[in-house]
Amino acid sequence: GAWTGEPVPAGAHRQVILAIARDGGRVAPLVALVDEHAGGPLLRDAFFLPDMVPGRLEREVLAPLGGAGMPVAPADVGAALGLASAALSAALAAGTHIPSEAHQSVIARMLRLQVALGASCGHDAPGEWADVG
Repeated sequence: GAWTGEPVPAGAHRQVILAIARDGGRVAPLVALVDEHAGGPLLRDAFFLPDMVPGRLEREVLAPLGGAGMPVAPADVGAALGLASAALSAALAAGTHIPSEAHQSVIARMLRLQVALGASCGHDAPGEWADVG
């Protein structure tokens, strides 16, 4: 499944959440914070939460976001993946620092997800990112 925050004006950001299916009916939630710029979306930060059951995702992630004034609504998985992919590509092209990368291999995992789902990140980065797959 996928959820996104409301579209926001330029200069603001919104959340994109993708629940990646895992063994045993569990999901690995990807939470991406996407800034909206005139040039398109730019990934501000992203992180993977520990694997969880879908009900827990709704209780412990989606509902609290709404309670904190950042509601998310169900979204088309392809559109949400496309938004996260475009934001990641723009961040890589701009050399933007992804803070959560210090604690997780977020970029590599996002690129593997894109490959697994048939998406293209559209970025020909040299070095380690070019070989992810």
